[in-house]
Amino acid sequence: MLISMNWINDFVDLSGLDLEKLIHQFTLSTAEVEDIYYMGRDIKDVVVARIISIENHPDSKKLHLLKVDAGDKVYDCVCGAPNVREGMLVAFAREGGSVSGMEITCAKIAGYESHGMCCSEKRTWHQRRSQRPVGDHG
Repeated sequence: MLISMNWINDFVDLSGLDLEKLIHQFTLSTAEVEDIYYMGRDIKDVVVARIISIENHPDSKKLHLLKVDAGDKVYDCVCGAPNVREGMLVAFAREGGSVSGMEITCAKIAGYESHGMCCSEKRTWHQRRSQRPVGDHG
């Protein structure tokens, strides 16, 4: 069973507590804690954004040129996902953000600038649910 510390914090004030120590105490007094997942620690500046337009890349059968509305502005993005569509909500990593330890910068892809990255479930927390945590919790 997975239990979120954020959920527990809804009922008990955990501020100021060492969560590692608390989890150890939990194991000693109630049930064994097998794994600890640090959700979102390796994700920075990722927002929910709407794809507002899609064009096929003129020189590629697999790439798309997107206009993505991230709330603060509309970004140009080159994307290779085959399932993107207008109006779709996506996890969007803006320039300066990071996903899975990779910093997002402006990149020229097949001759077009991409100012962010549409993230698949593999790049966000959904993948973490099926993976064992990294030993250094990174």
